[in-house]
Amino acid sequence: MTSEDAMQSFQQRVDALKERYCDIPASLRQARRWLFWRSEPRGEGKKARKIPCYASGKRRGFGIELDSSDDRAQLSDFEQALVGLVHHEGAGLGFALGPDERGKFWQGIDLDDVASHGEQMAHIVDALPGYTEISPSGKGAHAIGYGRQFAPLASNASGIEAYSCGRFFTVTGEGVGRGDISDLADFVCVSLVPVHRAAGGTPTAELSNEAGGHEAERAELPTVEDVDPRTVVDLRSALTIIPSDDRAMWIGMMMALKTIGSAGLSLFHEWSQRSKKYDAADAQETWDSAQPSRTSYEAVFAEAQRRGWVNPRSNAAQLIAALPDTSPHAWAPKAFKFVDAATLLANYKPVAYLLDGLIESEATCAIFGAPGAGKSFAALALSACIATGQPCWGRKTRQGAVFYIAGEGHAGITRRLRAWTLETKIGLNGAPLYISEAPAAIMDLESAQAVEKAVAERMAVVGAASLIVVDTLARNMGGGDENSTADMSLFVQRMTQMQRALGCTVLIVHHSGVADKGRMRGSSALHGAVDSEFMVGMEGPGQVCLTHVKSKESELHAPIAMRLKRVVLDWLDAEGRPMESAVLLLSDEHDRESGDERLPKRLPPKLRFGLEAFIVVAVERGQRSGGRVAVHVDDWRDHFVRTHHADNPAARRKAFSRALKDLVEGGHLQVDGQDYSLPDTNDALIAQYLLRPKHPVSSPWDVEDRDDPS
Repeated sequence: MTSEDAMQSFQQRVDALKERYCDIPASLRQARRWLFWRSEPRGEGKKARKIPCYASGKRRGFGIELDSSDDRAQLSDFEQALVGLVHHEGAGLGFALGPDERGKFWQGIDLDDVASHGEQMAHIVDALPGYTEISPSGKGAHAIGYGRQFAPLASNASGIEAYSCGRFFTVTGEGVGRGDISDLADFVCVSLVPVHRAAGGTPTAELSNEAGGHEAERAELPTVEDVDPRTVVDLRSALTIIPSDDRAMWIGMMMALKTIGSAGLSLFHEWSQRSKKYDAADAQETWDSAQPSRTSYEAVFAEAQRRGWVNPRSNAAQLIAALPDTSPHAWAPKAFKFVDAATLLANYKPVAYLLDGLIESEATCAIFGAPGAGKSFAALALSACIATGQPCWGRKTRQGAVFYIAGEGHAGITRRLRAWTLETKIGLNGAPLYISEAPAAIMDLESAQAVEKAVAERMAVVGAASLIVVDTLARNMGGGDENSTADMSLFVQRMTQMQRALGCTVLIVHHSGVADKGRMRGSSALHGAVDSEFMVGMEGPGQVCLTHVKSKESELHAPIAMRLKRVVLDWLDAEGRPMESAVLLLSDEHDRESGDERLPKRLPPKLRFGLEAFIVVAVERGQRSGGRVAVHVDDWRDHFVRTHHADNPAARRKAFSRALKDLVEGGHLQVDGQDYSLPDTNDALIAQYLLRPKHPVSSPWDVEDRDDPS
């Protein structure tokens, strides 16, 4: 092989690795924290060691203190690490956790052998924040984040480990939810520490030498384990009202925070960064040399309260959050009272429904599903029906004003509303349906009050509000962490406050979980608070099922089968081409209009996924041949393996082989060599969407349903 051939072969291997790791977010790739690792055998019956190496090939930490400036200087960017991995024939990529030059920390959570640790571990995986992926073994999960330092959780029977220094993580770029980086500290302290502790593990009170400073002195200080995790949250809240520009105040608060060790250090840097005078090196040096005496973290609370801060967990704060004033403009506490049972019975009012039998008036409800499942289509259709007083999905509605808090721009919603009016032949001129100009930030008191005020002003003109839709929770939460019980509870309190003050129903649009698609993503506080809950799921190409999964006061109703129908709009884009959107209709209504030449309505989930993947590829890359649309098996397999939920690539390929075999044997697909196509009776479906070369789309059901992917 010539040197040119060798170089070309080398570059091809690097490019192949880039493709393999293409789902790693840019925020992670751009960090100069990368290395690679080698696998080193440790004897018969023992697990091989993973040895971290710099891109140069030198073993990490050999003669260099971990997390020191010298160590950080040898870490590389993503592409340099790939080159080192190929050149030195490493086993995989690695990412170094620990402090950076800005006083923040790269963090990691390692969950081992998830399946063997039961349902609790599955819920933890589902709630993992940050960038998440499967571990090299295919049995565990990793999360990588960036933010505050926390006390380490070492390996124990819980299967949970968490670190913010002195470690590196292997990186696979596959499986679990992936996503982008975020601060893991609160999740570790609130969600993982109790589980880890219950299994007999106590995080070490010592900060390792990798963090720098005086090891012996720090070992004597209490860590986050010595204070309730909620206290750390309250300290962070208190610090928001204390300025960090005054040197004397800065020193005093630093002394108080140092009494809680690593948790205090994280809070100190975070608070200090609010000042233009912040210097990470100076802050760390001041911290290291400090000898606190006659003070404690309570000094932070005292100073904040002197400045008007109210502890969010105090009785006064709870009254403010939970007991709204009857005035739509006021969010102040009122007297706590009781009413006797006889009075309640004497003043009973019959239940009124906003959507007959499903959604009560003056209730808090949620609708959730995976991205692209159709939940926003469902919420918008319900809104239009209520605003116009039209039946929705075969059920009566109570007409009234609807306020739709949109998390994204108006373009997609406008097209969906136009599709609804064209399909239903019902105009929206004069209908009391109002769309927000921007997302809200519900957790912020001023923002929540602004939403309520805007609704109240409209109510003065058009009458009572019937429905407020929040689409989606993630887009309108406003800086909170949906995995945090405290943050989610505050969001629910804000929406309950609004619902009670305005006397309307609230519908929250949310995403399904990553590991458990049958529940809402994040903290269970939302599930516990809502009166009714609905799940939207794809049952097949264009087939949508609305499932009633929770009702506080009545029995659950049967699932509602619907179809997402494409609608060609009477509008043109900038190039003069007709624009498109879709509308959600009852299945029987859709079938009466379109005939029965459709895909099978009832297929096992595994076959539905295979057929769905086939349709997507047919629309995107199918080839016309003799009036038919053919899909090459390689294209179909690539899409199936790339989008299948299984974490192990081998399992995905095996699932594809089974789906292909069963779909052909069941008569749902026919084969000609390496090409597959639908039977004659179903080719009309492909023709309807594909055989319009000027207007190709991604799939026959994914039309402008670009929900918030977060």
